[in-house]
Amino acid sequence: MAFDGTYKVVVQSPMGPQESKVVLKIDGTSVSGSSESMMGKAEFSGGTVNGNELEWSAQIPSPKGLLAITFKVTMNGDKMSGQAITPFGPATLEGTKI
Repeated sequence: MAFDGTYKVVVQSPMGPQESKVVLKIDGTSVSGSSESMMGKAEFSGGTVNGNELEWSAQIPSPKGLLAITFKVTMNGDKMSGQAITPFGPATLEGTKI
């Protein structure tokens, strides 16, 4: 599917912009993949695809340990935008296919 690929993603967190590389693998209405930042790498699976809306959850490494974060994004061509729902509240995100 057109959404498969690697994206540079920037989350506007309370600690400032956080960059990561997100790899998305779409299989029908399921999404899996990985997220990698300077803190480490996290694999995820069990996400959903509904048209151009994707949602997945991952345990992301952080200085405070693993954080459960749910990503809710809308895809528009080679770009994504949406929110990362963190234990500290929602944060906006944007990504571009690389």
